[in-house]
Amino acid sequence: MTLCTLGCPASYHAVIHWKCGEQVFMPVENMTSLTFSRTLNDTAKATVTITKDSLDDVCCENLDTLEPWLHELSVYRDTDLVWQGPVMTITENRDTVTVEAWDVSAWIGRITNFSTKAFKRGEADVSSIARYYIDWNFLTSSYACTQTVNGKKVDHACLTPYIARYNVGAKPAYKPQDQTKYVLDLLNELVKSGLYWTTVGRRLVLKGKPASSDLPVAELTTDDLMGDFSIVRDGQSFATRAVATNSSSEKNRQTVTTGKSCNNPYGRVDWLISSTDVPKCECDEKNCTKPGTGRCRGNSLCGPCTYSKTRKSWSCENESRAACKKCIADCVDDCTTACNADQRGALLDIAKAELKGRYPVPVGVSVDNGAALHPQAPVCFDQLVPGYRLDLRLDRACRKIQQAFVLADVTVTWDEGGEKVAVSLTPMDAPGIDEDQKAAGVRSLRAAGEERAAAWFESGELPPPPAAAVELAQRAAG
Repeated sequence: MTLCTLGCPASYHAVIHWKCGEQVFMPVENMTSLTFSRTLNDTAKATVTITKDSLDDVCCENLDTLEPWLHELSVYRDTDLVWQGPVMTITENRDTVTVEAWDVSAWIGRITNFSTKAFKRGEADVSSIARYYIDWNFLTSSYACTQTVNGKKVDHACLTPYIARYNVGAKPAYKPQDQTKYVLDLLNELVKSGLYWTTVGRRLVLKGKPASSDLPVAELTTDDLMGDFSIVRDGQSFATRAVATNSSSEKNRQTVTTGKSCNNPYGRVDWLISSTDVPKCECDEKNCTKPGTGRCRGNSLCGPCTYSKTRKSWSCENESRAACKKCIADCVDDCTTACNADQRGALLDIAKAELKGRYPVPVGVSVDNGAALHPQAPVCFDQLVPGYRLDLRLDRACRKIQQAFVLADVTVTWDEGGEKVAVSLTPMDAPGIDEDQKAAGVRSLRAAGEERAAAWFESGELPPPPAAAVELAQRAAG
């Protein structure tokens, strides 16, 4: 648990760097306001507003030559780099110049994937899979733009040296189905299998969803929030069951669910996930012939056998032999059965990951615009990393909350009024079968002091209506 506090910085300042964030292009003078954010599984933005009043000719000329993608905006909290990314939009009007930048994941969002490498279920951690596609497209592919710095190959955006990867513990089956996706689309597809990603400064962080055994970076209370806050019970994100499909052709379609999900007071509320990047079944030479021989496994009389990917059929030198035909048919059947089982297992992993945090009804908390964390809030600024666990206890609301959350967004503003740090939190609940879900709901409600609602979860039945409501309904009916 952290022992530091958020604190109040003496100042913020911004610098424009050349691409790669090392060589200074110009300091940002006459900055009147600054906003930047960190977000989970999405590209975050930063904006600085510069007044043109008393701006000297050198600064004005530099602003005139400022180029999106060629220059980067760097934000410092006192002396600490807290945000960096390519300039995206420069807007000038009569009195001000506004510079908007996106974080370094913007580079991943504009690189097309050219790898169709398939990963079998259990072969690699999901964060390793994400790292592979980034490295392939930024460093290895023949389309990659690289440079050599101090004898080491570096990508054109200087992104790959700053990737921080942590094992997630999930090893899904995955294969991009085409080459018409940006690499960022692949990362977001892998989010369905448990990947979390975010950026901090220049670092791209690849990690997993926090587990119940993970310690929170901080424990906050109502007193740690300045201004108003929102508690949202979000029925649109609620589900008692998840259904995952590979959404391929009708012949090859696989669909799995996390269970029947009727043993709860809500009934059945489904959450449908479609993943086109679960590997398809291809029973080719790799699976159905002896390695290096091209002969059908188990029968050397067939002669050399080849598989046509265009016709999706086999031909063998002695294919008229009944034994050879049976060998190929048996091998394809075995291969298809095994492949279908792998597909279903991969889809079930996706379904379970998507169900996480959707039962009972998710309770989200956000510090409203204009409000902020208190400077004495017991959390260090550098610990405000989206994707990490942060516990919260709110006792000055009708909905009492005491539970674990995932930090989803951090938004910082700096102006003449000083620093404001707003956060958005989403619930951290574990998925499971009906009984697991019910037990999780009971624990969560009892921790919040809602004993009556916990009893509804425990019984799996709706509560009886209050007597006054019954009497009122009867009078209305009469």
